[in-house]
Amino acid sequence: MKKTLGIFILLLISSVIVFSISLYKRSQQFDKWQQNKDAYFVDNYTAMTTLDAYKWLRYARDKENGVAAEKEKDLRGYPDVRSYPDKIPYLSTLIATADNFFNSEGYDSIYVGGIKLSNILASLFIIPLIIYLYLAGGGFSGILGGLIGTFSWAYYVRASTGRVDTDGLVLLVPTLIGLLLLAVAISKKDIHRYIFAAVAGIAFIFLSEVHKVADAGMIGYFVILLLTLYLNKVPKKTILITAGIFVLFCNPLNFIFSVKTLYSFLASKYFFNVSEGGKGAEIVFPNILKTITETQQKNYMEILNMLYGNVYLAVLGLAGSVALFVIHFKRMLLLLPMLGLGCMAFVTSNRFSMFLSPFVGIGLGFIIYLAVKYAYKYALKRENSFVIHISSAAIMFIFFFLTTNFTAFSYIPRPSISAPITKSFIELKEKAPDNSAIFSWWDYGYALMDIGDFYTYHDGGLHGGSRTYFVGKAYTMDNQTKFYNMINYFDDKGFKSIKQMMDDNKSPEFMLNSVLDYSGELENNDNVYLLYTNDMIGKYGAISFFGNWDFQSKSSNNTGYQNLRCTSFRNNVLSCGNYTVNIPDGVLVAGNRRIPLRKVVFVNDGYVSKAQDYPYSEGVYVQILINQNRILGVQLLSESVYKSNFNQQYILGNYDKTYFEEVYNNFPVARAFKVKQGDVGKGILSD
Repeated sequence: MKKTLGIFILLLISSVIVFSISLYKRSQQFDKWQQNKDAYFVDNYTAMTTLDAYKWLRYARDKENGVAAEKEKDLRGYPDVRSYPDKIPYLSTLIATADNFFNSEGYDSIYVGGIKLSNILASLFIIPLIIYLYLAGGGFSGILGGLIGTFSWAYYVRASTGRVDTDGLVLLVPTLIGLLLLAVAISKKDIHRYIFAAVAGIAFIFLSEVHKVADAGMIGYFVILLLTLYLNKVPKKTILITAGIFVLFCNPLNFIFSVKTLYSFLASKYFFNVSEGGKGAEIVFPNILKTITETQQKNYMEILNMLYGNVYLAVLGLAGSVALFVIHFKRMLLLLPMLGLGCMAFVTSNRFSMFLSPFVGIGLGFIIYLAVKYAYKYALKRENSFVIHISSAAIMFIFFFLTTNFTAFSYIPRPSISAPITKSFIELKEKAPDNSAIFSWWDYGYALMDIGDFYTYHDGGLHGGSRTYFVGKAYTMDNQTKFYNMINYFDDKGFKSIKQMMDDNKSPEFMLNSVLDYSGELENNDNVYLLYTNDMIGKYGAISFFGNWDFQSKSSNNTGYQNLRCTSFRNNVLSCGNYTVNIPDGVLVAGNRRIPLRKVVFVNDGYVSKAQDYPYSEGVYVQILINQNRILGVQLLSESVYKSNFNQQYILGNYDKTYFEEVYNNFPVARAFKVKQGDVGKGILSD
């Protein structure tokens, strides 16, 4: 009894140590930020490392300020009226509650509180994981599972400092639920079994409020619980009572809706095609997931490297986990949903690799545990379980710290929105009146709502479909009059009108003519602004995927900017690595190829200062960006990109003054134009 108690105390101490290491490294990231304040702090705003963070922070701020109950309209989904949520997201409620317990160090308390709370939540999975594996027969393998799991590239990048999001809970949900249900399965007394079943049900309700994985997995865990109880030879009557208690405390309605949530979570979101639209529909929009890195499928080697930097050890670790499942199948069964989700990374979205990351460490830890156990048994002829566990734990810690270079242990995340762009949001807020709407790319939606209190057309949770298609279309087409017509159309009709066209099975031509040739005026809101930022240049490929969408072939032609790294500019000749731009001769030399130039444009502080045309019908365009007489960059682009509204308005400053008014110019960081109201007549391009 004393020996068992000693092992369990050692287990808890080990759990706290691993948790503390995980939390310390995340806190250290924040300390590193403070050593580079210009990159991570703007006024009292702290950088975030996920675009979704601003969603949770905005609602948390409303909750803390007591204004959530007073608001009727939300800022999302302009111009269609969207009601403010009846219920503040639970993560936002936690942030609003927890920020009082943390030192904000002079910065926005909601931001700092959100970061520090998220760091704790992202590390919490370690404790139930280590306890679960010990109870399941895996010894202290959870130590290495926790260390490699928390610092794996697959997880750490998505759950490090600044990732104020539900991703930091994806490992806590299956490990905590698994531990509680394992306690149900292995309890010796029925009363204990019933108590754990009730606690597991309550935990499901709480966790489903903060992450959809719990809500989607409720039905799956219920089935596996029944199977586990059956395999552990629990009497049928006890199984039925236990199942009833679990469902009751889960809330039977939640249990029923879990089936629909599971389908939505898997089929609708991750097993996707290239387009979005009803079967047989005339209007089918491109799928946003094709442009988001985390939803892309990677090959096996890439996934293994994300899990652990050494592919051989990653494979060995996964093999060790499989061995653990085989040897202790009855008790490991409740981690099967987590393993199954992780394996989906090999066939669909790479983000599922987060679930797989602990299993590399678990398997390696189990191999170490078995090696130590049998070394004591056969080599030393001893069987002291306490010594075996403390020895294997020590080896696991040593192994991890000798191999941290295979993990993201030293990773320092960068802001998802740079400090200069964040500053531009603040400055634009000072210029724009209340209730202004921003027309921009979806990446900035949540941040613009939180920092600037702007209405936005789309965001990280309301992107894709007609909204993102028409924003992309506005940027990539070469007609500013039609851009203006589009703004007016949606101001009057809203995006719900597109849904009605789809329901009526209208043709794409009908839709485009209705929107782009609209003759109405901007009446509902005369404070609509177009916002461009410098990182949208790199995102132009994704923008053009939507803007160049062909409704007939259901495909797209991605275009974009090619940035040249130039080292010298002499005699009007740019030397750029493998490229040479000869401006006098009008030719781009790339190795043995000579590509004619159509036009070279010098852009000084956001306006064309000099341009040279060439008499060639084919070729490329070159833009030389200058700021305060210093060359910032050299861009190669096609004719379609050069003539696009995006390039003309943002890069060249060639906007139609009849339709648009420049209100903010911090080129090349950001630029904003106000959409003019009323009967503007025929547009005249600016000089």
